[in-house]
Amino acid sequence: MKLDANNNGRIIYRIARSNLTDSKVYTLFSGLTIILSITFIMVMSLFLQGTQTAEERMLQNMQHVLYMNVPRERMEELAADERTELVIPYKDSGAEFETSGVNYKLIYMKSQKDKIQTYVPAEGKEPEKYNEIVVDKSFLNSIGKECRIGERLSLNTENGAEEFVVCGYTGREQELSSYTVYVSEEFAEKNPSMRAIEYTALARITGAQDMESSGFESAVYQIADDYGVKRQNVNINGKFEESLRGDHTAGYAIAFVSLFIMAASGIVIYSIFYLSVSSRTRQIGQLQTIGMTEKQLRKMVRREGGYLCAAAIPVSFILGGILAYILQPEGWSTPGYLTTAAVTGVFGFFAVQISVSKPAALAAKVSPIEASRDLWDGRDDKEGNAKHKKLTAFVMAQLGQSRSYKKRRLMTASIAFGGIVFMIAASYLYAWDEISFSREGVFSDAEYMVSYQYNAHDPSAYGPTDMQLKGHLSEELKKRLSGLPHVRSVRTENSVFGSIEYQGAVWSDGFYRLTRDSDAYFQLNAEGNNSYDYLCESDGIMITDSEFVSGINGISPQVGDFITLHWSDGAEHTAKLKIAAVSPDPAPVKGGYNFAMTDQTMEKLWGDMNTISAFYISVEDYETYGEQTEEAIRSLTDDDPDLSLATLREQILDDSANVKRIKMQIYGIAAFVTLFGILNLINMMIGNIATRKRELSVLESIGMEVKQIRNMLFWESVMYVFPAILVTLFAGGAAGYGFVAAYKRIAGYMNYRFPLMPCLLYAAVMLLIPQLISCVSLGRQKKQSLVERIRL
Repeated sequence: MKLDANNNGRIIYRIARSNLTDSKVYTLFSGLTIILSITFIMVMSLFLQGTQTAEERMLQNMQHVLYMNVPRERMEELAADERTELVIPYKDSGAEFETSGVNYKLIYMKSQKDKIQTYVPAEGKEPEKYNEIVVDKSFLNSIGKECRIGERLSLNTENGAEEFVVCGYTGREQELSSYTVYVSEEFAEKNPSMRAIEYTALARITGAQDMESSGFESAVYQIADDYGVKRQNVNINGKFEESLRGDHTAGYAIAFVSLFIMAASGIVIYSIFYLSVSSRTRQIGQLQTIGMTEKQLRKMVRREGGYLCAAAIPVSFILGGILAYILQPEGWSTPGYLTTAAVTGVFGFFAVQISVSKPAALAAKVSPIEASRDLWDGRDDKEGNAKHKKLTAFVMAQLGQSRSYKKRRLMTASIAFGGIVFMIAASYLYAWDEISFSREGVFSDAEYMVSYQYNAHDPSAYGPTDMQLKGHLSEELKKRLSGLPHVRSVRTENSVFGSIEYQGAVWSDGFYRLTRDSDAYFQLNAEGNNSYDYLCESDGIMITDSEFVSGINGISPQVGDFITLHWSDGAEHTAKLKIAAVSPDPAPVKGGYNFAMTDQTMEKLWGDMNTISAFYISVEDYETYGEQTEEAIRSLTDDDPDLSLATLREQILDDSANVKRIKMQIYGIAAFVTLFGILNLINMMIGNIATRKRELSVLESIGMEVKQIRNMLFWESVMYVFPAILVTLFAGGAAGYGFVAAYKRIAGYMNYRFPLMPCLLYAAVMLLIPQLISCVSLGRQKKQSLVERIRL
């Protein structure tokens, strides 16, 4: 007779509920497994989506284009044009100043919090009067001033020290190498130095979001032509233009990663429920003996899974949302969260149902007599071949393991998955060289750069030529820098500047000097002849990053054409130079320009003029002598207003916030995945000991000491965990190395180092946890008499 034939159709549901409430350990760890799996899927999916959303939102609050060197009256006309949605005037003093050992620069722009985000005072108001300023809170802290409205500051400007009043301050508290001091429009118009600088217009184009990339570019340059802005003074926001091309690569990446995580989590959920269901065969046998059918057994187990999902999945939604917001607050999207929650919730429910169905079906096929006697607990039929063995704790552990091959494989797979992801995260973090990251720019082979304090907004067609003519970066200065203690070398960079006319466009640009040793340029994939000898013979020039040059200047450089160059060496000159080579690759050296000529051609045109544009200074043992050397260099350069010192220290400081944010994200994911594997191991050990209570009690009754039982369980756990640790070390290590090697192609600051300490900690935790669980579980069993345990 069926159990529900007695007019009691809900008996199956009540038994399922009773199983969960009576087996609190099973319920707790099965529920935690579901919570962690679904939370992990949600966090990773929302994090990837949030990264893309944050970038989209950033673009929604940025200018579409910069129009540089725009006169004030033109600025007002541009703002009134219906083709522009918003125009914000901007002026940068260009020069950097110092007070109390803190660097800063003066900038004028309107306060704006949407469409084009500039700055918004956390306290106070936007500057209006000549001497009113807004600064960062961290700037006031750095110079030792009280953070309050009305605080008076004496700041250096190009016209000497001036008194300012803090009318507002932003909430930014991050320490920087150089701060921004926001001045008023009156100051920008009346201060002699800033008045000489033309405005830059930060502009958004009306309806740009609905345009094609080509249409947007045409609209930008048409506006520039209408207001007399030269093409080289038009700086399009490349990220925004790229977004108009409809690149769906990021979306595909999110989908692929999400599917991978779902599949991997499904495996882990399956292994947990296989172990859990197979450990309850005694109960299943008892239910079969009183008439429960295979169909009802499967229905009961599926109902248990449904109850677990109903309790665990909502918790996963909350945890997943909180963690995703912490990792990427700028990219939070409620619609995206709801969609992700719906998809992962459905996945979690079906993953649990699939996971419990197969082990339930296997258990249901075991005869009631075998099941009630605990003769099936998910073990295979394989036994050891040897008939006589020495019964040590290790040998008995082997015997127990030899009957559980499938359980071992599932446990190894579930733990190893977490271990592999952990190894990838650990390899990434260990490979991240923060100093190399900051050296990606001009500090690739030096720690300091002394160059000209050139104002990029200076309308001069010849760039810093006037300063070069004064010879600030002289051989004498180089000799003094080289003679400083601990200075290893001083590398000289030579560049010249001029005004170029080509295909109807006119713009100013710099030329990098090529010597016979400039192999990086000569080995570029280029159209034409970029050999040193040919460039010398033809007085030719080489153009790199041709696509960028074409876009910024509105030209299409062709090999064999001639450009008209205007330059100055104290007197103005004009010459025609042949385009000898054009390469699509960017300049292959740090500090290089997209236009280059040989040293012989440069000498023909500029004669014996000092063409040095920068000194790159390298020191011995930077960590030990870096600060001391920086002070010595400043003592030689600070008195010259035309010279600027940039340092690796400042670069590291500016990069620190970004590095810290990325590392915290990776640490969070790695910790989450590690917890996932540890919880899986705990669940397995507790379930294994709980289902073998009778077996362990019988062993104790025939003379086996508790210490020996504990050792046997320890060796069993080692046999479970050791294969997973090996997979983690070898497969995870290989995956980590491959990930770092692939990432290094786009990030030179990645230098693979085997994460030895994380590996040792991971192995120690995985070996220690089973021992602790064995001790605790056996201690709890001792509270019950041996006879009672055997009669269970």
